Amino acid sequence: MEILRDASWQRTGMTILWDGESLGNLVQSKDVVSMRQFVQLSRAWPEELPANSGNTIVVAGIDACLDLLSPADAEEWLTRPLRQWILSFQEHYQLQAGLVFYVPDGGKRIRQETTGGFSWRCGPPHTNSELDFGRALWSGAEDDVSWLGKPSSNGVSTVGNDTIGLFLRRLS
Repeated sequence: MEILRDASWQRTGMTILWDGESLGNLVQSKDVVSMRQFVQLSRAWPEELPANSGNTIVVAGIDACLDLLSPADAEEWLTRPLRQWILSFQEHYQLQAGLVFYVPDGGKRIRQETTGGFSWRCGPPHTNSELDFGRALWSGAEDDVSWLGKPSSNGVSTVGNDTIGLFLRRLS
């Protein structure tokens, strides 16, 4: 799987970000929007987004939404409303803006299966359950997902402690 180490993810596509330092370099805390605000914005997308000189929106709370639902309802929420909001965002901004979901513990909760798919480890009270995160959210586009890595001075690309998130250029 490709590891993306440049900053292009900040201006296009959809990102699941779990690195606090990268978040701090991208946006001020006052400019992070909640899932509720994201849903409200989806009714009439603004011309200028709150982060990265108007080119990016950073959304917090996707993990809390998933944790509040049963695993079956969480998969349905990923598949239906969240996916539709993401597609609406892409259509409005024509891939000229970045959508970043900040998930502080995403590196511990999202794992790649040997099949290439991605699973989400549920939180309490469903800690023994996992969601088929990749299929539900990306609808078969898991092969197009890239790991995000911290910028490297030596050009070495390995998945490991320096992964900061996942990136998909276009959801279809």
